[in-house]
Amino acid sequence: TGGVGSWKFEPQRTNLLSYSEDFSQSYWVKSNTLILSNAVISPDGSLNSDKLYEDAVSSTKLMFKSAISTLGTISVFVKKGDENNRLFQIRRDGGSNSWSWFNLDNGLIEYEENGIANIKNYGNGWYVCSFTPTNSNGTIVFGISNGGLGRSVSYQGDGTSGVYIWGAQLEAGSYPTSYIPTSGQSG
Repeated sequence: TGGVGSWKFEPQRTNLLSYSEDFSQSYWVKSNTLILSNAVISPDGSLNSDKLYEDAVSSTKLMFKSAISTLGTISVFVKKGDENNRLFQIRRDGGSNSWSWFNLDNGLIEYEENGIANIKNYGNGWYVCSFTPTNSNGTIVFGISNGGLGRSVSYQGDGTSGVYIWGAQLEAGSYPTSYIPTSGQSG
């Protein structure tokens, strides 16, 4: 800002996820969740973040990408979507699962298992949630949960509650670096 340059020292990384900003793509499989595209202003200042919201049945509420073998750090920008108490989840599924739960009301990690979770306040209600699992199970999962039920993965949805998401990233490394956008192929 102000015409003054700065240096940023980070290792060179690649975002191994395609469609990092467009969760309406079939690349992202939805299970009892829906996507409302371009719902609110994202951290980059554009109207391009999506709302991940639950259906109105009693079930798990997930969006996932299978066939991912890279062990590394998963991160995504997340913003509370409603006044309802919903937690956000990042996990790796298959065999021995790795879990993390994030409370978007207070910006705290609710739970972590078989990995290291981190949450950073990005401003304007946005958080960067990241998780470095200890396994490379083949499926990356983003999910929502009724926090009032103690991280219940299966509950009766109301058809509208959810979270805003933008900028998903998977990178080979033990911590997240700056966001690398992708649209159709890893970047």
